[in-house]
Amino acid sequence: RSCLLWLDAATIVLSDLHVANSNAVAVHLREDLGFPANRLCTIRNGIDLRKIDAAAPIDRLRHGISPNQKLIIWAGRMDPVKNLSVLIETVARLRIDFDVRAVLLGDGPSRSPIENLIRSRHLPNVIDTPGWSGDVIGWLKSADLLLFPSITEGSPNVLLEAMACRCPVIASDIPACRELILYPMSGRLFHHATPRMFVRAVSELLTDRDNAKSLAQQARSIVEQRHEIQHIARQWADLYRRIAG
Repeated sequence: RSCLLWLDAATIVLSDLHVANSNAVAVHLREDLGFPANRLCTIRNGIDLRKIDAAAPIDRLRHGISPNQKLIIWAGRMDPVKNLSVLIETVARLRIDFDVRAVLLGDGPSRSPIENLIRSRHLPNVIDTPGWSGDVIGWLKSADLLLFPSITEGSPNVLLEAMACRCPVIASDIPACRELILYPMSGRLFHHATPRMFVRAVSELLTDRDNAKSLAQQARSIVEQRHEIQHIARQWADLYRRIAG
């Protein structure tokens, strides 16, 4: 990561314009790496809602998950900034009151330590780590919620995907997540180091399904208004026309 930051800083002068995929990333580029504000713009990540709407939920029974179990999903690259130890602690506390399953979709340098922690907490039958999946959308459509306790993010696509799938989101209160979710109208945000607050929020949404559905529907509306792929494509086309002109 330090090499990438050095490369970014060293090549600033070669760039006529730098496009950030979130305001949080734009602030980082400007304040931490010294990119001139007049050579920065933001175009958010886009998402193909037609493709998402056409996808089917995964078959829970095929994966050993009963229809009555509460299914919590996480997806991404397993590394320390993803803060998966807090997710594991949250699930460990939730299983006292809920028949819960968690599936961590992804891989990365932290996979082995994470799996060791799962074993040490006696959770191998509660938390699954199947690796990368080509059907994250299907998992999100079948899940009760996405739990995402990252310490830092740029613009996490899995949050957008969950919002588009009407899967309720509980995430860490960091600029990138706050910008996507527009807290509190369409999701729940808490400090990434407080499992107790995550447990409380998850318990609330697993118990109050009407509230969970309301949040999820508002999240879907935000994606439709701000991230639909055709809308984002037009922004890129306008940017290229302006540069070419």
